[in-house]
Amino acid sequence: MATNRPPRRASESLGNLHGWWRTPICRPRFGRFTIYGFTGRGPQEEAVALVRGNPRGRTAPLVRVHSQCLTGDVLSSQRCDCRAQLELSLKKIGQASSGILLYLPQEGRASG
Repeated sequence: MATNRPPRRASESLGNLHGWWRTPICRPRFGRFTIYGFTGRGPQEEAVALVRGNPRGRTAPLVRVHSQCLTGDVLSSQRCDCRAQLELSLKKIGQASSGILLYLPQEGRASG
């Protein structure tokens, strides 16, 4: 069941977090993920985390930090391989017992 309550001691575990939200989603193609949205003081301090399974489980989760690329991720641009990297990461995390894809609002290679 999804909850919108922040974790205990958010200032210790999440730094300067100003707000967050969580919603469960189901992507049959890559598995079941929960989306967490984080906001800071400005637009460059926002992030989205797609979480699968229990990241605090017995084994370390797979983690991918992905820089936003509108033209690659959304429009499938031929100028970059961002969408392929994103899909491969989601596939690998979806096959693992747990994992996190951290999606950041920064242009990684300035190709988009």
